[in-house]
Amino acid sequence: MLVVMGNGNVPDFPAELLENIVPAVEDAYNVSPNRKNRALAGLSMGGGQAFEVFRDHPGQFASIATFGAGRFGDLSDIPVRQMNNRTDLFRVYVGNKTDIAYNDVYDSLQAFDAAGLEYQFDGVNPDAGHNWNAWQENLIDFAPRLFTGEASDPGMSEGHTALTERFEPPAPGTTPTPFIDDEGFVTFETTTEFADAEYVSVWANWAPGGSWLRVEMQKVGDRWRATVGPLEEKFYHYRLIVDRQSVKDASNPTSVASEPAWSTFLVEGEGSRLLSDVPEGEGGNLEVMTYQSAVAGQERSAYVWTPPGYDAERAAPYPLFVLNHGGGQSWTDWVEVGRARQILDNLSRDGALKDMVVVMPNGNVSNYPAELRENVVPAAEERYNISSDPAKRALAGLSAGGARTVSVLKGYPGEFAWIGTFAAGFGSANGVDAEAINAGTELYRLYTGDITDFTYGSVINSLPVLDELGIEYEFDGVTVGPHGWDVWQKNLIDFAPRLFQSLPADTTRPEASLVTPDSAGPFRDVALRVDATDVGGLQRIVSNIYQGNTLVQSTQSALDGAESGTHEATLQLPSGDYTVKYNAQDLAGNTSQTGSFAFSVDVTAPEATVKPESVATGDTYDTVSYKLYDAVGIDRVEINGVVKDLTNNPWSDVNGLAPGVFGAVQGENTMVVYDVLGNSTTYTFVLN
Repeated sequence: MLVVMGNGNVPDFPAELLENIVPAVEDAYNVSPNRKNRALAGLSMGGGQAFEVFRDHPGQFASIATFGAGRFGDLSDIPVRQMNNRTDLFRVYVGNKTDIAYNDVYDSLQAFDAAGLEYQFDGVNPDAGHNWNAWQENLIDFAPRLFTGEASDPGMSEGHTALTERFEPPAPGTTPTPFIDDEGFVTFETTTEFADAEYVSVWANWAPGGSWLRVEMQKVGDRWRATVGPLEEKFYHYRLIVDRQSVKDASNPTSVASEPAWSTFLVEGEGSRLLSDVPEGEGGNLEVMTYQSAVAGQERSAYVWTPPGYDAERAAPYPLFVLNHGGGQSWTDWVEVGRARQILDNLSRDGALKDMVVVMPNGNVSNYPAELRENVVPAAEERYNISSDPAKRALAGLSAGGARTVSVLKGYPGEFAWIGTFAAGFGSANGVDAEAINAGTELYRLYTGDITDFTYGSVINSLPVLDELGIEYEFDGVTVGPHGWDVWQKNLIDFAPRLFQSLPADTTRPEASLVTPDSAGPFRDVALRVDATDVGGLQRIVSNIYQGNTLVQSTQSALDGAESGTHEATLQLPSGDYTVKYNAQDLAGNTSQTGSFAFSVDVTAPEATVKPESVATGDTYDTVSYKLYDAVGIDRVEINGVVKDLTNNPWSDVNGLAPGVFGAVQGENTMVVYDVLGNSTTYTFVLN
């Protein structure tokens, strides 16, 4: 078919189309004059224009489609019989509740049914609104239906749903915002104080991974409104932007002490279950602990979570978990934005969490280790039944709080046996007592967001430092998302259940051995294999590849408790010298000695140059000779499929190529040169 995309910005589109665009196309292109072979579609305003032509000139186009359009004017007196009889297909498309045409399409479909106008409805697109994502899908559905000679399937696109009612958020000023419906569509509304504003938007963490994205609001009377969705089931924080100024949503009673312009809301569902409130009476208790800080010279506060059924008189004291906020934050953030209370309540209710006391202190001090050891922990020991055993103490933090955690790990190894850092690297290796850290630490687990997290590089660069120091650690891998609360909530959900679990009485380190590579190479592709054994059960085998001191690739295999196992990987690396460092970890947290093996990689193709004694006529040759070179060694050449084995030396020759010599022929020839690793280069030459 021929597809024409004209300019619809005219006062009389039907006249423009029928009197100007169509005649111009007929003059310039070989198009059918048969109206049965013509179709018309448009999006938004263009959809309304397409319907206008359909209504006023039925039969001019046999197939009609409207994408995200529903304002079709007065439908009480349309020529239904002519429209039905002269049209093969009329298909209507609309996005989800954020599509401004949503209610218009609903009203129009009701009018079509009442008038008897025949149409197909593609259903509501649940994943896109009034935007190009929806319109592209509409075109993908509509275009294949055209000019097939067969009736169009009237069914909806897969996953689309019926349009059964208008979308009617509460009337302005009648409900606190945001208003969340049961499908995850969220409507924001300002108060009337911004009636004279020129521009208002809502800025929230609803972009992929929890990044921030602004959505423009529309003026409705003396208020501003916006509907977004369907939103993922999770916890959101947002602010209003009013004429370039950050403003708190006064209609939302939630607050964040460290971010006065923020408000929050939760989209409930299975995806956000661990962030939701538990039924009353089934969670732990959240209290505020005040204490005098000699470091800060003031009275300070911390949130303290105690587990359900906490018993201050219990003979066995509870483990202690100190959870730190980040830079620019304070002691309230883990509760107000991090949902720590809900996470701990739900994990405890699920039976995934050991009973423990969790303290969330104020870390904004000049000397955090002193604040923690001399003020926070003694205050908690005085008020709560917590253990003094370092094996029953955990410390974790996000961002700057992770750095504070590492400062305690380095300065006072063994005082907290369980360490977690969320978006924080290890920092300098100067003065680090790796032996003391390993001896006193049951778990040191690192977390990071993806490359949009500005601490990503610091965390990744810490891994070779820890390897070099021989410090035992676990790396959770990349949590998709930026330097933000979506990521840190997931980190806490992963870290907290690991704390204070019963460990087997296994102090024997696994044994790990490198099977391949078994020579220094060079290799083209490196077949890596590490075998390991441990009678207590292996957790994983890890192999890190370094070039100098730079980690270039990390591979590992989970063994899930097997007594013996193998880790295999095929490495495709640039040419150069490398070192593989490998070890195994068992279920008890023991790590084997780290082995090291150096090897080289060569993926450089061999070279061939024409020798001076070659006899050439212009670009062709009577005879041609080549000098061959490859640092690893030339293995063979193939001339038009005829193989000539060479000596595997770096330098070699192919001399006197003429028709009939080594498979050469008159005309164009192909020569492929291979080195001993299989790298190859192809050359062509023409013989007279």
